[in-house]
Amino acid sequence: MAETDVLVGTQETGRFTFFESKIRPVLAEFVGSSILVFVVCSMSVNNFPLGDGLVYGFAMVFLIESLGNISGGYFNPAITLGLVITGPIGVCLAVGYFVAQVLGGMLGAALVRAVLPETQYKNLTFLGGCTVLNESNGAEPGWGVFSEAILTFILVLTVLTTVANEKHCQLAPLCIGFSVVVTSSAGSFLTGGSMNPARSFGPAVAFSVYDDGVVWKYHYIYWVGPLLGTLVACLLFKLVFAAESKRIQIRRATSQ
Repeated sequence: MAETDVLVGTQETGRFTFFESKIRPVLAEFVGSSILVFVVCSMSVNNFPLGDGLVYGFAMVFLIESLGNISGGYFNPAITLGLVITGPIGVCLAVGYFVAQVLGGMLGAALVRAVLPETQYKNLTFLGGCTVLNESNGAEPGWGVFSEAILTFILVLTVLTTVANEKHCQLAPLCIGFSVVVTSSAGSFLTGGSMNPARSFGPAVAFSVYDDGVVWKYHYIYWVGPLLGTLVACLLFKLVFAAESKRIQIRRATSQ
């Protein structure tokens, strides 16, 4: 009887541990990404100058504070990639996060579509909250990629220096949130300042039924730019800004 009790207890503990370490964090990323995309895209319809950037940043702050103790509070495939490369999270969990973030972005965008009148939703100045290259100002795709890369570099470097070092910054949620406000506002005139493939992909899917080619025309910008920015941020962090124990050590070969 005692052996049976121990066995059952071990099995239950194993299941509980798997839920706590894998399922629960992935669900937190899914829910957080849904909320993030919903509030940011909903704000877009107001056409308030710099409003998207403010809502985007403040949403990141409260989501990191509320769900960060469960999953880390990333809600962005670019941030997830940065933390995989630099080591804080494993590849398997990161894959779960990536899927959850993309699906969460799609759900958030679908909820925006559900609560807005159709005429408002497909308004040319709103496009379902999609981030698109501002061709009306003469912007070129290369500029868009470069802009998203620079903005994502700033965001990911902020995340790495505040949460991936040995000394965790107590104000990390505020630092990350304010960096999102600044970078998203800075990039709003050109690409919408997404820095988040899930934030761009979800609205694009939801708006596809009305799309005449505008949404998907340069959508690759919102994947290529964040990828490049994340890789450069990780390289700089590992070479310069990481704690000494985590830094890449470049040693000069000694002659025999």
